[in-house]
Amino acid sequence: IAVNTTDAGVSTTNPVRPIIRYILVTLAVLFCAIPWLGKQQISKAQKLIHKQPWEVVLNAFRTASILEPLNAHPHYYMALCHKQMNQPELAQTEFVEAVKLCPNYGFYRFYLATELGESRQFEEALNQFEIARNLDPYDADGRTRFSLAALEWQLGHREMAIEDFWAAILANPAHLNDPFWENNQGLRDRLIRDFSVYTTSFNSVHVLNYKSAPLFLKLLAVLREAGESDVANRHLYLAAYNNPG
Repeated sequence: IAVNTTDAGVSTTNPVRPIIRYILVTLAVLFCAIPWLGKQQISKAQKLIHKQPWEVVLNAFRTASILEPLNAHPHYYMALCHKQMNQPELAQTEFVEAVKLCPNYGFYRFYLATELGESRQFEEALNQFEIARNLDPYDADGRTRFSLAALEWQLGHREMAIEDFWAAILANPAHLNDPFWENNQGLRDRLIRDFSVYTTSFNSVHVLNYKSAPLFLKLLAVLREAGESDVANRHLYLAAYNNPG
């Protein structure tokens, strides 16, 4: 017997469908809202730094990591909180997690390497510093290259250390004032002599132009930072004499 479902008074609406639709819409809204809430939580947690106890800041970033589980930055901040709370093992764990989530960002690897070095895991620290250097070969402030060079020197990799010290100091001559030199004054003096000799040969061979001038000016900045302003000025005058145009 055929049943006519179109008769008046017989509803063909499935009451389950609106419920499913409501659930799907709710899930979609939550899916879109949670990343926004995570970013808001990170911003909120950052404002707590230096204003609240480190435990409070840590919990705020932990909440952010729950809201944004694929975001490495909360883990980086949690690591800093653990460092401030004198919990190096927990700090290292969070730095590792940040690197796992964002492996191609040298910034996180730099801090992981620093933490590994402080815990005397020197070979692994060296590996992380090298990866950080390779991810950011320009290293604008020379921080990664200098830290790598200091560790290379400590581990006896002297030639590699000299090369990285050169790159770091050229990028930022202020590295000549780093506390590292307090126990390595002879190395510092050697590097300054090498810079002076190289500047002399560079100035006598190269015609200064838009390609060579930036390196020459960096060399002069290094000499001035090293307290050799008179030497730097002589090189500058010689360069002006040899390149009157």
